[in-house]
Order: sequence, then structure tokens, then C-alpha cells
Amino acid sequence: MAYMNSEKTHGHRVVSDHSNQTNRDNDMANGMMIIVVGLASMIGIWGFSCIASGLFHSGGLIQLGSKWVSAVFGM
Repeated sequence: MAYMNSEKTHGHRVVSDHSNQTNRDNDMANGMMIIVVGLASMIGIWGFSCIASGLFHSGGLIQLGSKWVSAVFGM
């Protein structure tokens, strides 16, 4: 239910509805959510492409794992 405030201005009653502010806040929150989800999706796609590239260039999953272990632990 919207918050209604009535004010008397120059003999006329003016009703101000604060739901416009709420709608604007909801629209801003939705816009920010779209931006955050879009950036997270782009980061996820980039990460997946890095893994796929590593699998392709190393020759398979086992070789990728062994090269990762040797790179991390220096073996």
C-alpha cells in the first residue's frame, strides 16, 4: 500500500504519492542487478574459455593436471 501524504496548498488539497520514489528505487536496483549479473556472466565465460584453451593446448585433462601440479609445486 502506497504511503499517501495530503498537503493543503493555496486552498487546494494536493495528494503526493511516494510510490514514484519506490518505483524509481526498484528500477535502479533492477538495473544494478542486470549489470552485476552481466559482468559475472562475462567473467564465467572468460574462465571457461581459459580452461578450454588449457585443455586444448596441453593435450587433455591428465596432461593439464600434471602441468598444473608441476607449475604450482615446482615438480
